[in-house]
Amino acid sequence: MQSGLISAFGSIRDASPGKAFLYLIFFIAIGLSLSSVLNLAFLIVVYGLSQAEIASMMGNPGETGNMRLLMISQLITSIGVFIAPAWLFIKLRFNRNVPSKIPATFVFKALLISVVVILVQAPLINFTALLNETLNVSFISESLQQWMVQTEADAKVLTEAFLKMDSLSDLLFALLVMAAIPAIGEELLFRAAILPLLLQAGAGKHLAVWLTAFLFSFIHFQFFGFLPRFLLGALLGYLFIEGGSVIYPIMAHFANNALAVISSWPAFAGMDSPDWFSSFPSALVSAAFAAAGIFLLRRMKNRALKSAKFEFGG
Repeated sequence: MQSGLISAFGSIRDASPGKAFLYLIFFIAIGLSLSSVLNLAFLIVVYGLSQAEIASMMGNPGETGNMRLLMISQLITSIGVFIAPAWLFIKLRFNRNVPSKIPATFVFKALLISVVVILVQAPLINFTALLNETLNVSFISESLQQWMVQTEADAKVLTEAFLKMDSLSDLLFALLVMAAIPAIGEELLFRAAILPLLLQAGAGKHLAVWLTAFLFSFIHFQFFGFLPRFLLGALLGYLFIEGGSVIYPIMAHFANNALAVISSWPAFAGMDSPDWFSSFPSALVSAAFAAAGIFLLRRMKNRALKSAKFEFGG
């Protein structure tokens, strides 16, 4: 069945990067349509909600019953819009089924470095987040500023609703919906699908990483957090490029999101980071450590590849 599917879409592998990107957009549109239908079917058939009740639920995410249903809806949407289209596109475009000769020891160390890199950059992300909070484009358009503020407020309400956790099951479900699924879906789409397309289109490594990071941040439509998310996307891009596998940015992305979820757990919610944690000097040190981690990952991968080449007689 898989070979038949690949044969049916065989033109994707040989298409120009621009045309391949249109295929990717098409897959996402199909995924969005299907997930929307599944969401409606889930809410109407399984829970017996009417259209009016669904509209009320969407407008009141803070209510406990609505929160769980909205999280399930978010789960379905993330799989339909991010994971499934990106996975299908990667299979058809890049056909990555070649067994890796990279030693397992490298994979373990690379995963550890990836998680450490994303954790040590927290002061940098916090510092840029504070800078980004002052964003004001009212001199360009007052209506644009109001729209951005309202979009941010709506996103904050939904996020806070998802992070209301009263039990261990709430925590585990939040980790699934807000950490694991976004990490897998967004990294498959942006780092494993779009970034390689940019490389094939002739963009250099650094340009591809930063362009993908821009798209990654922009697509969230939370502009008061654009800068820290942009830098986070760049770090994830370098983990993908230098590590040679999407598993590294997936694990790093999960660690970043999981930390945010766990910090909202009632036992930790009252803990505030010290002022120096978001200071400019801390941000510089944070950036230096993150860069060092990326450099170390590249050196480790090159050594592992040379070792594997020698071992397999390449």
